[in-house]
Amino acid sequence: MPKLSVNLRKSSDGFVILLVFVVTLLVYANSLGNSFVLDDESVITKNDFIKSWNNFPAIFKKSYLTDEADCSEDRYGYMAKLKGSGELSYRPVVTSTYFLDYSIWKLEPFGYHLTNLLLHIFNSILLYFLASLLLNNNKLALFASLLFALHPANSEAVNCIGSREDLLAFLFFLSAFIFYIKSGLGKKAYYFLSLPLFFLGLFSKETSMMLPIVLICYDYLFTSDSNPKRLAARAVNRYMGYAVVLSFYIWVRFFVFASPSAKYAAVNLWTTLNKMAGSFFLYVKDIVLPFDVNIYMTSKEEMFLNKFSPGIVFFIISMAAIFFIFWKLRKPAKELAFCIAWFFITLFPVSNIYPLYQPVAGRYLYLPLAGFCIFLPVLLMKPEKCGNVLFSKCLAKGAGVKIIVIILIGYFIFTSLGNMVWRDNFTVWQAMLKKKPNSYLAHKSLAIIHLKNGALDEAVNENKYALSSYPDSPTVHNDLGVCYLRKGDTKGAINEFKEAIRLSPLFPAPYYNLGLFYQSQYDLAGAEKMFQKAAEINPDFRDVRRRLDKLRREKR
Repeated sequence: MPKLSVNLRKSSDGFVILLVFVVTLLVYANSLGNSFVLDDESVITKNDFIKSWNNFPAIFKKSYLTDEADCSEDRYGYMAKLKGSGELSYRPVVTSTYFLDYSIWKLEPFGYHLTNLLLHIFNSILLYFLASLLLNNNKLALFASLLFALHPANSEAVNCIGSREDLLAFLFFLSAFIFYIKSGLGKKAYYFLSLPLFFLGLFSKETSMMLPIVLICYDYLFTSDSNPKRLAARAVNRYMGYAVVLSFYIWVRFFVFASPSAKYAAVNLWTTLNKMAGSFFLYVKDIVLPFDVNIYMTSKEEMFLNKFSPGIVFFIISMAAIFFIFWKLRKPAKELAFCIAWFFITLFPVSNIYPLYQPVAGRYLYLPLAGFCIFLPVLLMKPEKCGNVLFSKCLAKGAGVKIIVIILIGYFIFTSLGNMVWRDNFTVWQAMLKKKPNSYLAHKSLAIIHLKNGALDEAVNENKYALSSYPDSPTVHNDLGVCYLRKGDTKGAINEFKEAIRLSPLFPAPYYNLGLFYQSQYDLAGAEKMFQKAAEINPDFRDVRRRLDKLRREKR
């Protein structure tokens, strides 16, 4: 009889794997024809690093890292030579997958999107196995897996190739956690499989550092042993390996391979709290009501309030209420309590407690979302697990399953529609403007696209919209100057270039553009002076070096 039950379990798992694979493939099928977008250009299309296996050994050298100033794609036909891998942080596992993709697909976007989709499918299946271990209920685990596979909040992580670090970190994070749980069920060999997976997760993305805290929380909620001595011994035996791996990673990541762009910018308390509150409420809205979660990127220029605001009070009250619920649920509904803890533990690194280059992004939800997707089926289908804390018999028998099915159908529709937004950069930024009409980043990015396409009037208007939100942006003043120059408004162009220089004297682009203008007016001395200044600021500015050398040859 035990043998029969094992076979039935394997048969059930096989059905789930097939179902999750087919459903996820169907919902993301229309994403396979999308182009490269956003950061895909710096890490793939404009990146020579991944295009030769001869560069692969460099992932173990400091030259792997790219400074923020060096990874900006050229706007108007010139570009500083991209140094390193295009990554601002040390994530060699992610870059290794780009090497492999390029060797197979070159610059065909389909292959990269297929890799991302397969990773997402595998992650959804992993969540099924994790939920099965936590809940001891295959039906609940299946719904958790499908919710995660179809949830619209995962759209950015799956559609943007440059977000692959979130997919890989999730894969190794969950794998390491699953093996940790199994090692505590008498299969100690799994412990030594968990550690290298944790290692790979860390070198995929920094958020994997939260795994040890998740493990401690799991043991606290699911381990009944309360003897202090045995708990202390368990801590040494069970957590020491993770502590060693984490210590090694911290040494490598923050000392040996410290990012040249990662400089902590001190901000006041109110700015930090406003950022945390603003991002938290956006994330909660897009998890619970994911009707329009395609993209809501913000730039470092688009700061939250730097003073006290009522939202901070609401945020603090909300955090206190959630902690109270967690505390009340920890015994009668430990599964729900764990899901709440999972969400906040994994969201913490991207909550802006540490100033992020991009304060808010949909991909940040990929790992935290797993907690919500396990939480919801338990809440709706097993309400008795809440005891008298929340509700017990509020749902009619079978109503929970019907609600989950309706939610899944809604997720399928909204995710399929959301994939179309990621077709190319233009559709991405157009969608951003629908959500944030005054977005500096969206107007600035659309202006660049219009300029490349020769739509000068549209480019001028978008740059002006961007300046209305952020008038002290040297890049937008420079971009506007290029627009004016191409329209024949030389006076307006020169004024914009000089304003860009005033705002940022070490920004090379406006010097280069002034050099081009002087050269067109046969003022070779003025052109040489501007090109020389741009070359001094950025010696790797390829086009300016070429033009400067040509001018000097002509003078001789």
